[in-house]
Amino acid sequence: MVQDRLRSAIVDSTVRVRAKATAYKSDTFGFYVAVASLRRDRGAAFEVWLDLFPNVGRPILSVCYDSTSLERVKAIARANDTRRLDRPTLAIRDLGRPTPGGQVLARALPTRLLTVPIIEAYRTSFLTFYLAEQIRVDRTPGANLVDKVVTLLARLLRAAASLNGGTSGAAKDYPAVENRRRVRQHLARERSSRLASEAKLRDGFTCQVCGFNFAERYGELGRGYAEAHHKVPLSSLKGTVRTRRDDLITVCANCHRVLHRRTSGVAADIGRLKKAVAATRGRASK
Repeated sequence: MVQDRLRSAIVDSTVRVRAKATAYKSDTFGFYVAVASLRRDRGAAFEVWLDLFPNVGRPILSVCYDSTSLERVKAIARANDTRRLDRPTLAIRDLGRPTPGGQVLARALPTRLLTVPIIEAYRTSFLTFYLAEQIRVDRTPGANLVDKVVTLLARLLRAAASLNGGTSGAAKDYPAVENRRRVRQHLARERSSRLASEAKLRDGFTCQVCGFNFAERYGELGRGYAEAHHKVPLSSLKGTVRTRRDDLITVCANCHRVLHRRTSGVAADIGRLKKAVAATRGRASK
């Protein structure tokens, strides 16, 4: 089920979704399944785990990116979370004493680390999302949990695939929709094009209004392309503005143009356009 949903969610030539899910026994009192991988990322996999490793007294589900490269794990972590994730959250020092049946953390995983991406650096490195939902052996997990697993896997896959491609320059991110003076102000107020690149990596180079992804539509020609838009238009701000990554959102060229054309100067413009797009699609499907 997860593979079928993931295959429908991501249409990217570099993403390889496993045709068959094989569960392997882990040394953490549980099991794991390798769900997908990238053609350009040897020795790495996107996995789903169910084990006792977090030491919270019950089996816990997790979604992770498993790699031999800690630096790549850090890069994908930065693309998936606004916090500074430059160092491992968990490392060898946090492991409990090995037993004949396996190994768990020496101390229970703090609740605050559930549902947020954390970096784990052991013999190999992981970027992991632990899910707080309880799974019982007498009941099949609900569709909402499957949705969450698919969403997290797609998020990790898009960020990892995007790291293999380039990013467009800052001048292309903000088209001259009104006049060149506005563009010069826009770029002058922007702290650096790095913020735009980080925002696009965070969003997997996918339009947050209509869901369009250039790589999924155009293949390699579209990889690494998207545009960054300020949630609150700079034209409505006064004085010197210090832009943060959270102030930017990834959009496609079409939605970017419409946002600049029909805007009231507030962050809610994005939500309104998103609803309008959804409503248009609903009418088209009837």
